[in-house]
Amino acid sequence: MSGTGQTIYYKGQTFRYTHVLNNQGYGYNKRTGNFRCPLSGTYVFFFTSMPERGISHSIWLTLNGKFIAEAVSGKIQKGYNMGSNMAVLRLKKGDRVWIRASKRWTINSSVRFRYAGNTFSGFRLSS
Repeated sequence: MSGTGQTIYYKGQTFRYTHVLNNQGYGYNKRTGNFRCPLSGTYVFFFTSMPERGISHSIWLTLNGKFIAEAVSGKIQKGYNMGSNMAVLRLKKGDRVWIRASKRWTINSSVRFRYAGNTFSGFRLSS
């Protein structure tokens, strides 16, 4: 899924990835930005963050609202900096996973994520 064209206005805001390439099992809801686990098992999630030039930012992978992992993109004036991470999670049917702006990161104004480098993807590894 890609989050192009999204603007983050506040700490803790959920990312909503509107460009969905594949949603087998229909677990991802692009209206809420949440993946709801359709089948219990072990899942692998990848996520990346690439804000506009000159902006530093941090995003969190969350499981049922609890922090799991972070991706940080630092400030570079003349280029773009991408943060990424991956997590392997044991999920139960109905668990929710989503990406949100860090609650600890300072946001002085809105942060625009308009590049295809903003992604959230995952797959079921095993039952």
